Amino acid sequence: MGFIRGGLLMIVSVVFFVTLLLGGVFLTISLSLNHDNVEKEFPLIAENLTNGKFNLAEENFNLTREMERASVFMVDHCYSLNNTFQNGQNNTAKNDTLVQNQNASDVPVSSENLPVSYVFAAGGYVFVIPCSVLDELEENPQALADSGISNIVDHIYYEEYDCNFWDCFKTVASDFSFLSLFRERQIEWRGTLFLVSEKARNYWYGKFSSALIGLLVFAILIFLLIGQKQNAPILIGTLMMASSFVLLWFENIFEGVTKVYLVFLSLFFSKTGTVFWIVFIFGLILFSAGIALRLLQKDLIKRKFSKKDILGIFKSEMSKTKEKEVSAKKEKKEGDVKKMKK
Repeated sequence: MGFIRGGLLMIVSVVFFVTLLLGGVFLTISLSLNHDNVEKEFPLIAENLTNGKFNLAEENFNLTREMERASVFMVDHCYSLNNTFQNGQNNTAKNDTLVQNQNASDVPVSSENLPVSYVFAAGGYVFVIPCSVLDELEENPQALADSGISNIVDHIYYEEYDCNFWDCFKTVASDFSFLSLFRERQIEWRGTLFLVSEKARNYWYGKFSSALIGLLVFAILIFLLIGQKQNAPILIGTLMMASSFVLLWFENIFEGVTKVYLVFLSLFFSKTGTVFWIVFIFGLILFSAGIALRLLQKDLIKRKFSKKDILGIFKSEMSKTKEKEVSAKKEKKEGDVKKMKK
């Protein structure tokens, strides 16, 4: 029975460790595909993939060229907008009176109900550039291009992809081969942009949630199968800390890579360090709790059978032995007296 129980414990522990690794990978990808992280990491990757053109939707698109062309129209649009706003301010009091007389049927001109962006379409995307970007151009000549990149990232991330996650892969598979990764041709990458979308993030987070439920089930099984229950958190904590170092290995794989396809894959593991510390700290807490339970158990045993208690028990037993000897001698003496009288 003990052999079977030990074998089952080993099997459950191995499955628990593998599930830990998978759950860590799922959580890493999910955190890496957070919008703020994608907005931070993806532009450099997209720039490398497209040689600075950002032609992720249409091959003939060039972001720098389109931003320069749009800036001319944007200046006219925003300055015209500014003049309209200034004229509106002069008529505010008059319009406010008009609103009161017409029960708010007309709204006075104000900065809140005027458009503050320049909108145009190019390269398969709709760009919404705030007029305030014009004020930043003197200090940062790249401000207009940066705003355009931010629009592209938002479009890719929040795009409504009309396919399930793996169905999207199947659609791409017919035109995308593994060998194309080494050719560094941009056109093959366009069908894989859903990988850095909110849809992909939700998919991987769902996988992590499933793995978390599995981990709870396996942790309960470990507790039930292990002989000394106080060792369960030690075993679970050790497995968690071990898996965290395996996860950290993924980060080292992509450190300092220069190949375009590896740079693209590195995005999905950019939060490996964060997940490492989450798993490691939780494992350390469980391990420490298990050690504390073992020490507490030993302390309770020491208290239960302390030297003072043992000495007291010894004295009590010695006292009972002496009493029995005295009683036995007394009975023997009384017996001898009775024999002499006879």
